[in-house]
Amino acid sequence: MAASANGRDELIVSYKEHVRGFEPDTGSELWNCVGVQDYVVPCVVVHDGIAYVLGGRKNQSMAIRLGGDGNITESHRIWATNIGANVTSPVYHEGHLYWISDRGIANCTDAATGESIYRERVSTSDRVYASTLLAGNQMYLTTRKNGVFAVALGPEYNELAHNIIDGDDSSFNATPAVIGDQLLFRTNQYLYCISAN
Repeated sequence: MAASANGRDELIVSYKEHVRGFEPDTGSELWNCVGVQDYVVPCVVVHDGIAYVLGGRKNQSMAIRLGGDGNITESHRIWATNIGANVTSPVYHEGHLYWISDRGIANCTDAATGESIYRERVSTSDRVYASTLLAGNQMYLTTRKNGVFAVALGPEYNELAHNIIDGDDSSFNATPAVIGDQLLFRTNQYLYCISAN
């Protein structure tokens, strides 16, 4: 993940036990921080000079203020918690982090403190490999075999819709994308374009 802090560009890499910031042009290390104590799949998300990191089978998450030098674990790691995801990446919206874990648990966390706002099971027992998509005033949680849930943004969990594509029993593993007013969903066999019009 590339980001800027204090006028300095940083390339941020999260992997087992470490988060590191690099100077993009030279590859030299700017800083390092203790990270998730297990393997990391989710991408780093950055907002307003803060990097949010998730990962691990036991699930962890943390927030790290960018712009430091050397070991910044004590000086720049803002919070760390044992709530997270080991496959999916979060999204940031108006002071909250949102994500769905691979076990189908929807999460909302206060981005400033790491406090859990809600942890709710989506109305399915299906697994989830796709990351949360934020589009318009809602987010889309894509399960592997049981369709897509549209969920309202905000501090209370509220499922707005559940959509299934009849006749396609392949798996949704890819994170959906948005282009204008169109949503793109990909299964192992098909690519779907769904328009708001």
